Amino acid sequence: MTLNEEELKRHRAMLCRFLLFLLGNVQDAEDVAQEAFRVAATKEPGLDGASDPGAWLRSIARNLARNCVRKRRTGWVLLDADALDLAESRFVETGSDRDDVWEARRQALAASLGKLPTGDRELLRRRYHLGQRVRDIAAELGMEPNSLSKRLERLRERLRGEIDADLGEEGRE
Repeated sequence: MTLNEEELKRHRAMLCRFLLFLLGNVQDAEDVAQEAFRVAATKEPGLDGASDPGAWLRSIARNLARNCVRKRRTGWVLLDADALDLAESRFVETGSDRDDVWEARRQALAASLGKLPTGDRELLRRRYHLGQRVRDIAAELGMEPNSLSKRLERLRERLRGEIDADLGEEGRE
């Protein structure tokens, strides 16, 4: 099976989300996605027998993500095959591979972020959008890194709860 332009766009968005889920870095996710499509193009016959092109692309991306993590030598431990299997199954189980689900969650997140006090939004922006380290933010704010980590954890839990409630997913894990 070959993918037309629309399918390629849809699979690219899904693959970038999956890689962002694994790698936690937009630039790395985009770079690995591009490489995954390059590899997939060289293995075109392999796609012909695949019943799920998304799963096939994710399997290519998983191996490339593992290599990316090794090169970065960061603290991420998503190198284990079982952990990657679990991450991928959770990604698919939550519907994160579907554009409509992803967009609904993105909109729910934006709404939930809008309800937060400015200081909490700024803290989340600095940590997750700008990628600042917890210890650096804590030092600037005169806090202990552990206290800041706990505050970020509580904010993430709050946002997750609000998103799940907005989307009617209270019973899902």
